[in-house]
Amino acid sequence: MHCYTNFGRLIVAGTLLALPVAGCQNGAPSVAQYAPSASAVNGSVRRPEAKVKIVSSCPKLVIIGGGLTHSCTFAEAGYSGKFHIVENTNDDNIFTVSPTSGNKKTVFVIQAYDSGGGYYIVRDKNGNEIVRDVRVAS
Repeated sequence: MHCYTNFGRLIVAGTLLALPVAGCQNGAPSVAQYAPSASAVNGSVRRPEAKVKIVSSCPKLVIIGGGLTHSCTFAEAGYSGKFHIVENTNDDNIFTVSPTSGNKKTVFVIQAYDSGGGYYIVRDKNGNEIVRDVRVAS
């Protein structure tokens, strides 16, 4: 009886070993179905380069009262040049931003005159820019 049990185990083991071989009789499985992409294997996923950003000490929306001021500074990693106020909606004399240019140590001052709102744009010499909205409360 002992011989039949070992023989049964041998047949089961042989069958299990033969199954993977039987699956490959018609050639190797398609590489496209199973192979990960080269970027997944070596970690060289190409991402778009991040655009350098100007950062501000001011929030995106500056809310100030008429007659008051608010101060802002601007900086950019790896940039030591000047920042310029290239546009502001000062047609109605709601607010001004001064000076009109400066570096990362310059304190730009928003002076509020009348109630209303608008925005200004700060740009560096590389074309990077940041927009800040201003609301002047009465």
